[in-house]
Amino acid sequence: MMEFAHGGENGFANAFQHLSDDVLERAAIVYIDVSFEECLRKNRRRYRPEQADSILYHSLKDAKMERYYKVNDWARLSEGHDEGFIAVKGHQVPFAVFHNEPEKTLDPELLGAALRDVTGRLVKLFTHKG
Repeated sequence: MMEFAHGGENGFANAFQHLSDDVLERAAIVYIDVSFEECLRKNRRRYRPEQADSILYHSLKDAKMERYYKVNDWARLSEGHDEGFIAVKGHQVPFAVFHNEPEKTLDPELLGAALRDVTGRLVKLFTHKG
């Protein structure tokens, strides 16, 4: 499992080009769709100054959030679809979108249902990938 930040106008496309053919052959993408405003709100909510070095309670300054999360190339790569395939270095990589607005991550039942849905769609795509 790998996680990518948005990274600007060509962030995902640029990052995907660094993946090996071996990884791309077995890759599948879950894109978590959340607005910039919601990302900013969550970033601020989780921050605990006394635990700023932890992976759970760290935070980015608003300027860094704006640089890395406000603009991204996902809509262009996915052509606006909720599932399908993205061509990366000659590989067709399946993807499915997890919509997390309204937020599902704080409610185990909502989160479980949403994760079953997105992974089910992804598995179906992956097994039918040609």
